[in-house]
Amino acid sequence: MPTLVRVLATQSEGLEGKAVLTRLREAFVARLRGDHALVDMLAGDSDRIVRRPRLIPVQPRPLVTYFDFGTRPDATVPLEDMTWQVDIWGRDPDENERIAERVKALLHKKPLQVPGYVRGRYFQLVRNWDRVEEDGDLIQTGREFRLLAYGRT
Repeated sequence: MPTLVRVLATQSEGLEGKAVLTRLREAFVARLRGDHALVDMLAGDSDRIVRRPRLIPVQPRPLVTYFDFGTRPDATVPLEDMTWQVDIWGRDPDENERIAERVKALLHKKPLQVPGYVRGRYFQLVRNWDRVEEDGDLIQTGREFRLLAYGRT
């Protein structure tokens, strides 16, 4: 009987040898970095959109960070169920909100094109928040999205 680790690894591989999670992340970041309006809001620098698996210094500002969690591969149902957190870091709450609304326009109820998936790829906005650091110099504006991707081929 295969071990759980082996089963999960087998389910997550494929699509030309790349892990499914890697493909989903690539499509996600391509959507954000490929949008000229969003990149223009970030001083024309698409490198200000970065994956944030651990805490990193949030310089320069404004900066868009993202991370994902909650993938649940299943041997019976070809489904990826993930939560993506997108944070906008800056000093101006109005600028943060404009950037957050652009991110929402790019993701909320929009299909995500991922090779190897045939249906059900969409983001759903599930939560908004704002937080001001104690020194008042850094504002975090967040959006949390749920992604369901069905039908691996």
